[in-house]
Amino acid sequence: MKTYHRFLSKHWSYNFLLSFCIINILLLVGNLVKYGSKVGLLNILPIIPTLLPGMLVYSLPMSALISTVTTLSRARRQTEPITLASSGISLFQLTPPFLLIGISLSILTAVSFEWLQPFSEKVKREYLASIGARLIDNELSKPQAHLQFPDVSIFFFKKEDQSRSAVIQQREKGKITAELMVQNVSYEINKSKKELELTFADFNLIKFENAVPRGIGDFSGANKTLSFSYPESFSGKSSYRQMPPTEMWRQMKEGKSKNPLKLKSYFYEKISLIFSPLLLIAAAFPLGFMGNSESRIVGFFLGLGLAFLVYYPLLIAGKKMTMAELDPAWLIMQIPNFALLLIGIIGLSRLDHRI
Repeated sequence: MKTYHRFLSKHWSYNFLLSFCIINILLLVGNLVKYGSKVGLLNILPIIPTLLPGMLVYSLPMSALISTVTTLSRARRQTEPITLASSGISLFQLTPPFLLIGISLSILTAVSFEWLQPFSEKVKREYLASIGARLIDNELSKPQAHLQFPDVSIFFFKKEDQSRSAVIQQREKGKITAELMVQNVSYEINKSKKELELTFADFNLIKFENAVPRGIGDFSGANKTLSFSYPESFSGKSSYRQMPPTEMWRQMKEGKSKNPLKLKSYFYEKISLIFSPLLLIAAAFPLGFMGNSESRIVGFFLGLGLAFLVYYPLLIAGKKMTMAELDPAWLIMQIPNFALLLIGIIGLSRLDHRI
């Protein structure tokens, strides 16, 4: 039996590596498009390694699912389960190497959440912040420049004497609510705070109500300074997605989070995802034996349906229920895993009786 386990593990490893490479390439292309459209493709190439840990949470479970289904489908086409059953070996005896692999992948997912992803995200944020400073500086070197910040648009105009004027527009729900026109403005890029600081003395302020100017004023005097945080695409702001689970747990216990519901939902989502490689393998096990003896794709599409029509929708629904303050949150977020476990056990039991 050990020889056959090694045989299955060899085929599984080949299918896993192939699936893992294909899925990561697709995810990488998506990330390159996402970040490249904001800061330029060439600027993103140096941080490609930092994108990989964040992709593992998707590529590991999906690759494990696909490789398990394809490996067992090959065994079914070769009538290997029937041969084993005639020797008194049940399908449950085929599971140990798959479960061992699933446990290893779950441990790797936990390591990625706790160390790899936070470290790579820190490197990525610092790099994006440095890119932001450079891109803003390059934009401001133009005769006419435009910077878009959250709810604020700034237009710069360089005069012949190299002095600058600027128009600062504040928006709410897409409508201009105030417009500030400043003369002889100077700027400084604060890399530590990730802010653009504008200094000026003379300015005109126009306030709008329903797109109609309502208040107009001219002001002059001492220098004034306005600060604007980098656009999010430049600053690379962190979120709960990149926070280590142990730090999330500590903040939950100490009650220090500004958004405790969001923190709790992300924490229990990570706990659920840690077990996803193991449980997707368990649920994929019976799917690999489905279909007729010549079919190669029935189990494969059932596996994809299991992931995208059952597991991830349940995970998203559980997260929404947690955000709606439904308790217990830990149990709600484990519903997708319980579903996978039941599918694996019930499906394998029925197949074992049929062979």
